[in-house]
Amino acid sequence: MSQQLSSASAVLDAIQQRAQQGAPWPRTAQMASTIVSGDTWRQTHGSASDWLTEAASRTPHALNTFRRHMRVAEFVESKLPKEQIERLFDRDLPFGPLEVLMRLHDVDQEQATSLFPKVLEGSITYKKMLDIYQDAKAKSGETFQGRRAFAERGQQFEAKAIDCIKHHQDQFLGGLPRGTRVEFRTNTRGFSYGAADLLAIGNDFIDGFEIKLFGADDNRYVLIRTLEQISLMSTFYRQTWLIYPDTGQTQSSHKEFIDTLGVHLIRLELTSVGVAQISEDLTPTPSIRIYPEPQQAPRQHLLRDFLRGR
Repeated sequence: MSQQLSSASAVLDAIQQRAQQGAPWPRTAQMASTIVSGDTWRQTHGSASDWLTEAASRTPHALNTFRRHMRVAEFVESKLPKEQIERLFDRDLPFGPLEVLMRLHDVDQEQATSLFPKVLEGSITYKKMLDIYQDAKAKSGETFQGRRAFAERGQQFEAKAIDCIKHHQDQFLGGLPRGTRVEFRTNTRGFSYGAADLLAIGNDFIDGFEIKLFGADDNRYVLIRTLEQISLMSTFYRQTWLIYPDTGQTQSSHKEFIDTLGVHLIRLELTSVGVAQISEDLTPTPSIRIYPEPQQAPRQHLLRDFLRGR
């Protein structure tokens, strides 16, 4: 986003101007996503939701439609290189087919990827795309429903966890000098190596939060994948946090998973990695299971270069 559009109010004005000019929706959606994924909305509004509501009111679209534009734009942005995004987002891309393609990606990733170029160029109609999606959904059956339900629960927990981390940031970030400004960001798509679900960014540090669910997360395969992921990710952050839900019930498999995870973190000398559980009730609270030791992240400069380029 250009320097003149760095403030929340400037982006609102730009969105309104684009709406009046009939400008393509992808760039408008991208501008809004940039504001709500960080803390810039605080300049003018009490919450990201309030800012987004006003942004939608500056366009001909209802709030729900505006949110759908943002989700589809974020999906497209996550699948293409930055140079191509810059060209495409100034075009009036086919929203309907792209939205269905995004759903297809949840059911049949391989087919969605193969159809992506044709959908972008507008050679597949909405009806044709809907037929393809319905066929893929029918073939996937109960497996799709299970994955979808798990994904929806994951999204709900991620939202609660992010709010909890922000409200209890002292427990996660430690004692920072008085007046230290911390920016929280969620939009790190495109960073190939260690894109955490949430970043806490200070002048001289970046902490990463990876938010996960239990379920399949208590078997050996997922444990190994988690250790592989966190071994790389931890090289970019001062502290790297693994966040899991706390159901409030005694789950021996969950406790065993975290205990085993802690043993391996010690063996691998991943001392900058912390583990916490966050309750899923109406007022989420954190329980720190493993405290991290802050480090000088050896590859943090690569992450900062990436963030400066967005």
